[in-house]
Amino acid sequence: MASNKKSQMIGEVIKYALVGFFSAVILILGYGMVNKIMERGCQTEIAKFEMELKNLDENLRFGAKELISYKLPCNADEIYFFDIGKNIDAEQFREIPIMMDSLESDDGNNVFLIDGNKVKHAFYAGKLEIENPYLCLKPKSGAMSIFIEGAGKSV
Repeated sequence: MASNKKSQMIGEVIKYALVGFFSAVILILGYGMVNKIMERGCQTEIAKFEMELKNLDENLRFGAKELISYKLPCNADEIYFFDIGKNIDAEQFREIPIMMDSLESDDGNNVFLIDGNKVKHAFYAGKLEIENPYLCLKPKSGAMSIFIEGAGKSV
């Protein structure tokens, strides 16, 4: 009788150990899948944002004015617009090395999505004319609105 209780107890311990092991495996794999899905969703948001801003200078005729609003992808903290025709002091962006290198090398990117001190994405949105060499927007509630005016071959 004692042997029977001992074997039942060992069976219960093994059963709970297996349940715990498989639960941990499912939890870890599930967490990894959720992260991958969120990362792909973020990349999709970035691609959509870039497509909306691409060729911004070609979509507006001379003198036309428009207020445009966008939802910023992946909860970006800041968005920078650069007038790459102006002299930009890249050293003032040394906290964001990738952006500084891009500006120094003049690779053509004039829009930068920033999260913390990291560049999430950079791209060329067309010829932008900005009063200052750059414009930094810090969105509220993950959205931004900007007023643009067509200026011939630029906005």
